[in-house]
Amino acid sequence: MIELDLRKKSCPIPLVETRKFINNNKNVDFKIILDNEVSFINIKKFLENNKINYSSNKSGNDFLFEVIFDGNEQLSKNDFQINNFTILVMSELFGNGSDELSNVLMKSYFYALDESITLPSNIIFINSGVKLLTNENIIKNIDSLREKGVSIYYCGICVDYYSIKDKVRLDEITNMYSIIDILNNSDNVIRI
Repeated sequence: MIELDLRKKSCPIPLVETRKFINNNKNVDFKIILDNEVSFINIKKFLENNKINYSSNKSGNDFLFEVIFDGNEQLSKNDFQINNFTILVMSELFGNGSDELSNVLMKSYFYALDESITLPSNIIFINSGVKLLTNENIIKNIDSLREKGVSIYYCGICVDYYSIKDKVRLDEITNMYSIIDILNNSDNVIRI
C-alpha cells in the first residue's frame, strides 16, 4: 500500500497533497501519516464529504489514515470553475492580531485559493495589499491563478505611494473608476 508521509507539513498542505493524490491516483488505496491534529481533522472531513472509506488512529504523536476505495466515492470534480465574484485585497496582512501570523495566513490563503476548485473572476489589490505583489511565494500563486483565467488588478496610486512600482511585474494596473465597475458588476465581493 502506498504511504503518504505528510509529517512536518503545515496546514493546508496535507489536505492539498491528499486531494492531489486521490485525483491523480483514482481508486488506489493508500496510507496517510500526519503529526498535526488540525490537518487530521481537515482530511477526515474531506474524506467524509467525498464518502471515501477510511480508518484512522493515533500512534504516539502521529495520526494515521488508511484510505480504501470501494466504488461508492463521490469525488468532487478535478476541474476548477470561475464564478462571478471578486476578492478585494486591502492589506498585506490577513486579519488582526500578530503580524507574523497574519503573514503566514495570507500566504496560506493564496496557496489554498490557487488549489481551490471554485475561483474568483477578479482579484484586486489596493492599499497595502499591493505589497503582496512583491512576495515571490504569493506571486507564484497569482501567476497560476492568471493562467486559469482569473483577472488580477492592482491600484497604481497604491504602488506609487509605497514606492514599489519597479518591484511589481504585473501589467494589470488599474484606477478607481475601473475598480468601481468591477465591484459593481460582481455578484459578490470578498474583502481581505
